Amino acid sequence: IKRKNKNKVKLCTLFYCNYFCMRKEGVKLELSKDKLKLSVNSTNSGDGNEIVPAKYDGDDLVIGFNSKYLIDIASEVEDKELTFNLKNSTSPVLVLDNSDKNSFYVIMPMKIWKVQIYLFF
Repeated sequence: IKRKNKNKVKLCTLFYCNYFCMRKEGVKLELSKDKLKLSVNSTNSGDGNEIVPAKYDGDDLVIGFNSKYLIDIASEVEDKELTFNLKNSTSPVLVLDNSDKNSFYVIMPMKIWKVQIYLFF
């Protein structure tokens, strides 16, 4: 896994941990210049969307994760910010703790399907 991907985003650990703590499903991250849109779609808890500023200047990217794994990473780091090194929406993601250069985490993305139900009468 490369440490030097051109797509990098820095996220505030406290914010995203609080957001994911209430979610037990997959979460979709839509990255574009200097912003991040977090989305969940669940039959149990409904839809949720949040747009937050993010330090990102790479190509637009949509990627999904199991929120439990993101919470696990956030609970282990000491710094307020994490750096996500992203290649594309299907490759492993390297997550770095900015306060400890010897700590890093790898997380696999997952496909997030938005279920649409059509009723015909």
